[in-house]
Order: sequence, then structure tokens, then C-alpha cells
Amino acid sequence: QHDKYSEDERTFTPSSESNTTSPDGYIVILELSHNDLLRLKSNTGVARNENDTYITFRASLIDDTKGVDVVPVTDGKAIRVTVFTPDQEVPELLEYDLNMNVG
Repeated sequence: QHDKYSEDERTFTPSSESNTTSPDGYIVILELSHNDLLRLKSNTGVARNENDTYITFRASLIDDTKGVDVVPVTDGKAIRVTVFTPDQEVPELLEYDLNMNVG
């Protein structure tokens, strides 16, 4: 991954609504908020396949058990996904509005 690919339509940054409750260890599980999930799914330039799905993060992402920042992974040194599972969920219309008075 190169920073030229880190354009707005090719990136996704979770909001503070998303969080993690991962136990201490080497795996961090990010729980996306409903709004972040909708933003991610509507961004067709992100996570299309295993060849264009990478992760970068700042040192402030997480601290180790001694409170030391994690080593950052920055633009140009992103890590490519090792297992990619495409979205299999079929979209479902939850509600709509119809106003016969609007042209």
C-alpha cells in the first residue's frame, strides 16, 4: 500500500462510536458502531478484495499491558489482509417515505 492510495474514497476511519473490548493479548477485535458499519458499506472504494485491503494505524491505537504505545503501521508500510471474507449479507429495505404531494 502506498500513500497515493490513501485517498478519501479508498480509506475508512472508524468514529469514536466504535470500540473494542478485547482481552489482553495479540488480537484486537474492533466492534463497529451501526453508523460506522453503514459508512463502511456505502464506501465502494474500500475492502473490495484481498489485493486492495490494507491496515494502517497510529501508535496511539492501543497500549500494551505496560502502557506503552503499539508500534505504528504508517502509509506506505501498510499490512495487507491475510484472510478476506466479502460481505455476503443481502441488502434489506427497512423503511421508506412516499409523498404524493411532491413532484
